[in-house]
Amino acid sequence: MKPDLAARGKSPAPHRDRRNAGRRLRWLSVLLGCTCGAGAGAQAPDIYGRYVGELGIAEPAEYVLTEQGRLAYDNYDPDYGDPRQWDDCEPEGVPAILLTLGVATVDFVQMDGTVEMRYERDDAVRVIHMEGAEPPPDQSHTVLGYSRGRWDGDVFVIETSHLAAGVVIAQTSYPMSEDAFVVERYWREPGENDLQMEVTVEDPANYAQPVTIGREWVFSPDAPKHPWDCVSLGPRHTDDLDIDELRRRLEAL
Repeated sequence: MKPDLAARGKSPAPHRDRRNAGRRLRWLSVLLGCTCGAGAGAQAPDIYGRYVGELGIAEPAEYVLTEQGRLAYDNYDPDYGDPRQWDDCEPEGVPAILLTLGVATVDFVQMDGTVEMRYERDDAVRVIHMEGAEPPPDQSHTVLGYSRGRWDGDVFVIETSHLAAGVVIAQTSYPMSEDAFVVERYWREPGENDLQMEVTVEDPANYAQPVTIGREWVFSPDAPKHPWDCVSLGPRHTDDLDIDELRRRLEAL
């Protein structure tokens, strides 16, 4: 029986304890749709810049699976099912790329009518449509999906649909269907430059209630961000490992 994962990564740092009360109030206002402090015509906050994800993420105490979700969970082995077990260069999708505990650097860049989120991982670029444009009728399902953004007071909200089926967090068995709808909320606590993130996965096929996960993104304007330049070392599970080819690829790095 696989254990439910109640926590992942590092425990919250002690310096963040002083902000917990304010954060709970902020999360409550977000969940209730409050636009407190943002009057008509208020200018949206400037959240643009580079951020590095904290190593810890706040998962729910329980993932409430439907019967279909439980079946998918029990039958999925991430050591074989994860595409990166077969090709290191397979890209992460939403929301997994938001929650990876490895390479987690992202630039928020304001464009004309869109916001781009440029990740170090996979050199992925998400385009967030800010003018409410509906996805085209022939919009395909992809790992990054189709995203629309808006400001709810000082909270940046991103809604993503048309996602490829997969898992919520890489290297876990928690399933996600292609009908899943993902909502991200980003905000700053008063006097802080770091971003708080709350991502909610609505997927009634697999979960009896939405799955909500939190993370902090640390404002890091001077952090390095390297080209991904991925080199796949081939499948993890094979008896035909070509040592010479592996050595050639490593020397080419």
